Amino acid sequence: MRYWLMKSEPADVSIDDLAGFPNQSVDWYGVRNYQARNFMRDQMKVGDGVLFYHSNCAEPGIVGVCEVSTLAYPDRLQFIEGHKYHDPKATPENPRWFNVDVKLVRKTRLLSLKEMRENPELANLRILQRGNRLSITPVDPRDYLSGNYFTLKYEFSDLWFFRDKSDGIRETGGMIYSFAQESKKTEIEIYVVLEKNDIWYVPNYFSLEKPLIKNNQVAIKGR
Repeated sequence: MRYWLMKSEPADVSIDDLAGFPNQSVDWYGVRNYQARNFMRDQMKVGDGVLFYHSNCAEPGIVGVCEVSTLAYPDRLQFIEGHKYHDPKATPENPRWFNVDVKLVRKTRLLSLKEMRENPELANLRILQRGNRLSITPVDPRDYLSGNYFTLKYEFSDLWFFRDKSDGIRETGGMIYSFAQESKKTEIEIYVVLEKNDIWYVPNYFSLEKPLIKNNQVAIKGR
């Protein structure tokens, strides 16, 4: 699961508009930046978390939490002659622009751009970086915003665990579910190790003891 911040001008589609749409869902049309398009076309998956951000308005900021509800498909507006998002080089056989559908999860209080700039914990957020004008940016799963807006939903049951033995040898065990079954425990404390893959941190393995991590890894402790 990945996380994204997606900007929408409320004069076009606001969080209240989204709440009133059928199924509280909208196609994220009109993106005409290649990098933002590529995020949708190549990287977004159904279920990814989205921070809905009001831009180009009196009070810009995060106003809701959404999720990606479809994989990318051709933006219909590129084919409509005379429309502001028309692209004369695009054809149904060779579309140039793609979008996903975004579905509302819940509205939130306004977290204003000013408030974000004043919070040192958000210093690495891409939207706050000098010169960034992308309408879609990834959000690091370790970031402060993720903990406050999203519940991380990695598929831990598919990960293998490693037990650090007293002699320094790492013993490979079973999967989390199998281990919990065998130990008769309904709740176990674990460390999940995430490993950086390009710009993302993805689950690698879990450990029952505090793991020794590499430079490209981080560990999350949980139950």
